[in-house]
Amino acid sequence: MYQTIADLHAIAHEQMDAELNPLKGDGGKIRGKRGKIVETIVSSLWCSKGDDATSSHGKYRVSNRAGTHEIEMHLDCSLFRGDTLVGMVECKAYLDLCYLERADWNASHLKRANIACPMAVVALEQALADESASFVLGDGNIDSIFYLCDGRRSAARPMYKAQWFKPISEDRFSSLNSWMDKIYAQAR
Repeated sequence: MYQTIADLHAIAHEQMDAELNPLKGDGGKIRGKRGKIVETIVSSLWCSKGDDATSSHGKYRVSNRAGTHEIEMHLDCSLFRGDTLVGMVECKAYLDLCYLERADWNASHLKRANIACPMAVVALEQALADESASFVLGDGNIDSIFYLCDGRRSAARPMYKAQWFKPISEDRFSSLNSWMDKIYAQAR
């Protein structure tokens, strides 16, 4: 599975390098497409676990703390085993503090709405300090962070450009795969 995912990642980034230009205002499109790559990776990896493993982009009704208003909220991928929600994943091109805080805020509301499953963030690149990640993870809403590529994000050396492309690390991919194996097995 690793090689399939690594190849998908490389091909998608080659297309971005050829088709999109941040100097022409394509920066948001690039970040969005890279985030979709991560969603595809997470969903594909999860669905490879077994016939009863499915991934969706479901939304869940949550109330504010006062209980006076409700909205629909979600993380990017809801992981199911059969009809049981067993995990949720927020997918990012890169993870900086504001993206982690938003994922944590969503996870806190989802957990308060009795959605009791592991919640993680998967990103291609790290863009925040370890201390900042530890601070946010200390609240207990997000259980894990997985970075798929080695090294830190550099705006001056964007990985969607061929000369700075970063492949998916097999070790980092294995860590995500092991986490998914664990939550899949626990859902029996």
